[in-house]
Amino acid sequence: SPHWFARDLNLDAVPLGLLRGAVEQFHARLSIDVDAFLEQEFIPVLGWLARANPRLDANQQRASWNWYLGRYREWSEYERRKREGRCWTHGIEGLHWKRFDVIPVRNAATLWKHGELMRTCLARYEDHCSKETYIVYSVENVTTRPYAHIGIKLLDDGNSELDQVAGFANAKVSQELWDFAVEVAGRHRD
Repeated sequence: SPHWFARDLNLDAVPLGLLRGAVEQFHARLSIDVDAFLEQEFIPVLGWLARANPRLDANQQRASWNWYLGRYREWSEYERRKREGRCWTHGIEGLHWKRFDVIPVRNAATLWKHGELMRTCLARYEDHCSKETYIVYSVENVTTRPYAHIGIKLLDDGNSELDQVAGFANAKVSQELWDFAVEVAGRHRD
C-alpha cells in the first residue's frame, strides 16, 4: 500500500536491523509475547508477500491482520499440496541423537513444510533429493517444529560430504550436533 515515504514498499529493502529494533521497542513497552507473534505470524506473512507477490486490491490492502495470516496459511498449504507425491527412498532409518529422532525427509511436501516451519530454504533441495544427490535429515523431538536439519551431499564417486547443519532460521548448532552430523555423513559412503 502507498506510504508517505514511497508509493510502493519494497520488502527486499526493509533492513532486518529495523525489524529487530522494532522488536526491542515492543519488548520495552508491552507485556505480550512479541517473539512468538513475530516468528509464527509476522515473518511468515512477510515471506508470503515477498514470494507470492499477490496483487492486492484497495480493500485487501486495508484488510485485518487475520485476513493476511489466513492468506499466508492458504498459500503455504497450497504450495505443500503441489509437492505431494514427489518422493524418494534414500536415507538411513532409526538414527537417534541424545533425546532426538533423526529422520530422513523423503518427500517434497515435508521438505516444503519443514522449510516453512524452520524459516529456511529446504524446498530448494527438492530436485537434488529426488535425484538422490542430496539427503536431508530432520532432527526432531515432540515439539511443533524440528530442532535442526542436516544436509548431506551424495557424490558420484560413492562418497558423501556434510553440507550443512542448521537450526531455526539457519541458526548455528552445537559442536556436538555438528560432530554427530559428520558421523551420519560418513555412514553414506559406499
